[in-house]
Amino acid sequence: MAELSTPFVCLGKVLILLRRQHTALHKLNGAALLGTFLLCRVLLFPYLYWAYGRQRGLPLWAVPGALPPLYNAAAAALLAPQLYWFGLICRGAWRTFRGGGGGAKPP
Repeated sequence: MAELSTPFVCLGKVLILLRRQHTALHKLNGAALLGTFLLCRVLLFPYLYWAYGRQRGLPLWAVPGALPPLYNAAAAALLAPQLYWFGLICRGAWRTFRGGGGGAKPP
């Protein structure tokens, strides 16, 4: 599930290499990348905690305390780069949809 956003990342890079970053396809791809990355990489972690809590009959806020500390540390270590990358994607999307960005404009 986490790899669902990868084709959108690759298509974005291909469009940039072809100097098509100012097209509607690039903007549509960026929106799809934002959505899939958020759902499949960032929100996956709260969902896993919720599903575990549901299986064990625990509320969501009690799940981290019910898990061994190593599991929470591993989840945090896996989530941290996802949040960083999502921030970078959001920043790139903001520049694209805002119209700025300092990049070269097409001829």
